[in-house]
Amino acid sequence: MWDDIFLIPFLTGLCLAITLPILGCFLRLRDEWLAALAYSHVAAAGALLALLAGVQPVLGGLSMAALAGAGRRLFAQRLSGGASDALLLVGGWAIAVLLAANAPMAERLGHALFDGQLYFASSQELWPVAIGGIVALLALRALSSRLLLARVYPDLFRLRGLRIWPTQVGFDMMAALCLALATMSLGVMGAFALVFVFRLRIALALAIALVLGYGRRTGFLEQWPNVRALAFLGQISYSIFLVHFPVLLIANSLYARLNLDSTLSAMIALVLAWATSIAAATLFYRWIESPEASRRITSTLGWMFDNALAIARKVPLIGTLLPRRT
Repeated sequence: MWDDIFLIPFLTGLCLAITLPILGCFLRLRDEWLAALAYSHVAAAGALLALLAGVQPVLGGLSMAALAGAGRRLFAQRLSGGASDALLLVGGWAIAVLLAANAPMAERLGHALFDGQLYFASSQELWPVAIGGIVALLALRALSSRLLLARVYPDLFRLRGLRIWPTQVGFDMMAALCLALATMSLGVMGAFALVFVFRLRIALALAIALVLGYGRRTGFLEQWPNVRALAFLGQISYSIFLVHFPVLLIANSLYARLNLDSTLSAMIALVLAWATSIAAATLFYRWIESPEASRRITSTLGWMFDNALAIARKVPLIGTLLPRRT
């Protein structure tokens, strides 16, 4: 865990998992969810263009994203209904796909940018992400009140003769740069997912990761109470992983066929599905996964193969082609 090959990707993802969901709250408040996806695609296109030009891809991605963030307000004044974000999205996607498909040098980076490459993150990605995350959080704290007022009470700035566009352009550029940094590590869809999708699940996963890291560091995991039930669940955990999905599919089908829709029935169905998964996993572990079962299955398959081979040797023509025992 504390080796650089694991620690640096973890810290990079941790910084992004803290910064991007907060940024996503402001983007959703401003109804600019499409802008996040547009910035990621523009950053990917800029990184590929920089690679072909002999420049560091991260510089190209950040530069293109900054230009998109600075110029987005101009496009939005001429195109309504989010059309400016759609135009940036389609343009960035088209450039990135064309470069990745026609330039062998850009193909590998194109796959990494769209699929994500967090596992290969190094200090070159960690430090920009960490510094950028700190700057973004400080900037959001400074801009949050004006952004909220501009959304809730837009006439306030006009009545007081205040200009709101510097705050809006600054936020757009900051969002574009954060999405560009995330795209370089997580990929286009990974960065977008951290901004908008499954924020509660990401927060839960982050909390569990921190607890496990703390437990591993302090030795708490080694001092965990020796409860037989927990030890048994840990022993059959892989079997539970294998069988729980088909069990849930069957449970969902039965639940829908019985036309159940109350909260109590859902809780009962969940408990029954959980118990069924553990029971099925116990049988699976006993008869298939356990070392004894594995040896029994291996010996049975070996016996069947030896007998089939012995029978095949007695068949004319086929037997002459098979190797004889030595």
